[in-house]
Amino acid sequence: SNGATTLAASSTSSAAAAALGSLSSTVRGKKGPADTVAMAVNGSGDDLSRAALLAERRLNERVFVMNADRKHDTDEWYIITAGWLQEWKDWALQETRAEPPGPIRNDELLQANGRPKKDLKKVTHYRGINREVWTFLHEIYGGGPVLRRSSIDIYDDSSGL
Repeated sequence: SNGATTLAASSTSSAAAAALGSLSSTVRGKKGPADTVAMAVNGSGDDLSRAALLAERRLNERVFVMNADRKHDTDEWYIITAGWLQEWKDWALQETRAEPPGPIRNDELLQANGRPKKDLKKVTHYRGINREVWTFLHEIYGGGPVLRRSSIDIYDDSSGL
C-alpha cells in the first residue's frame, strides 16, 4: 500500500458543515450541524436522542469522507497518525467503537523539537489523506499539528509546503 487512506467505500468549512448538517436541521429543534455535534459530544438530551445524534453523525462523516477520499491525484498530502485514523474507522466505518475518537494526535509522530520521530513507517505509524478529508476531520476533531507534505512521506520536508 502506498499509505493513502482508501477508507473503503469541498475543502471549505461549508463543505464540512453541509455534510454534518444534511440531516440535522430538524433534530430536537436545533438549527444546524454545530448544534448536532455539540449535543452528541456533550451528551445533551436523553440517551436515546444522543444515540440517534451519534448515529446520524457517524453516517454523515462516513459519507463525506468516503466521497472525498476518492481523490488520490494530489500533490499535497496531510499526514495523520495511523492509530487515530484506525480509531475513526472503527467508529465511523466498522461501528466497533461506541464513541468517536478525540482530537487528532499527530504530536505522537513528532519529537520535542517538532521533527518527525525516527524510523516511522508509512501505513504502520502514519497515513496520508487529501486536503478535503483533512479539513473535514480537523474541523470536527481538532488536534494536530498539521503535517502537510508533497508526498506520503513524513520525512519529505523539501516540498516547501
